[in-house]
Amino acid sequence: MIIEKNGHEIHSVEEWFDLAPPKNGREQWVDGRSAKEFARSWFPDQSGPVCPPELAALLDSHADTRGAILRTATPEHVVRFDALRGEPRNSDMVVLADHPAGALAISIEAKADEPFDKRVRDVLRNAVDKIAGDEPTNAEIRVQQLSQSLFPTWIENVSHLGDLRYQLLTAVAGAIAFAVQKKAKRAVFLIHEFVTNRTKDRKHEDNATDLSAFVARLTLGRTRMLEPGRLIGPLTVPGSPLFRTALPLYLGKAVRKIRDA
Repeated sequence: MIIEKNGHEIHSVEEWFDLAPPKNGREQWVDGRSAKEFARSWFPDQSGPVCPPELAALLDSHADTRGAILRTATPEHVVRFDALRGEPRNSDMVVLADHPAGALAISIEAKADEPFDKRVRDVLRNAVDKIAGDEPTNAEIRVQQLSQSLFPTWIENVSHLGDLRYQLLTAVAGAIAFAVQKKAKRAVFLIHEFVTNRTKDRKHEDNATDLSAFVARLTLGRTRMLEPGRLIGPLTVPGSPLFRTALPLYLGKAVRKIRDA
């Protein structure tokens, strides 16, 4: 497996930061937080990159991805899922993998205990304020397109769109867009969570609740919780208007605990 950025191969955690630093640079590159711990998980020693065992086990938990051979990985990868102006989706890592059933395109979100961005209702409220103040924004159009492309019609006992976390919508849309761009057969979206001395259990629990609400909405309540270590799918999303092809979608969460006893 090769980890690379802009044609340059990455051989260590230090090179990862030099070639693919997080958005806020050194401020975000902190022990116990997701950016640095995620890089460390791929470079546990000086022998070269290796897929973190909890991510490998997650892929092996499903027959459709078991035995996948990871070929190339790119940290801090930008992908556009729509044609609107604005900041594109930035995936913490994308991976291309070979599999007997066809190529896999894997997108990974590294997460400590920070939330999955704002709730959709707050994104829309901010958009209304901008529109009322004669400021340009595409946020309301983007939210509508994301909702139409990802979710079936709302039913009782699942969360309304406004209650969901916005980052989960853009992350899954980015995972599908990356798979389409690379002509992969399936799109895989993984969350790699880090439990450290700098994270709080209450915030991890809040994130798990938000993730469960998103999964329940995506699956019309058939799956109420994304159990760590178990990949779910294939899921079928509407696709349109963002995607001409609705690729089979898989979701999973892996957890690494590096907190002192």
